[in-house]
Amino acid sequence: MIARVKALMYHQFFFCPMTGSGLAYDGIARLDRMFFVRPIYPTFQPTAKRLADEAFMVMTGMLRLFLGLEMSLQEEQTFNAFRELALETLPDEAKPE
Repeated sequence: MIARVKALMYHQFFFCPMTGSGLAYDGIARLDRMFFVRPIYPTFQPTAKRLADEAFMVMTGMLRLFLGLEMSLQEEQTFNAFRELALETLPDEAKPE
């Protein structure tokens, strides 16, 4: 399943690698469980960590697909190109039949 998530086959999951991200472990973000927090509460402490621009673009595309929102032509072309590259890395045992 992790290989399929990395290959962007599931719209509700986004792979978060620990390498270069400041995470202690690899992880999977569930876009179907995402919620937004307004920074008005004293217990809310944002961190200086954020996604790289490319990863943010991919996650935004995944979120738009999951929510059924439209993308601009350029966004769609960029996302589809990235998705095709990700699918090429999929091991044979993880490919759909």
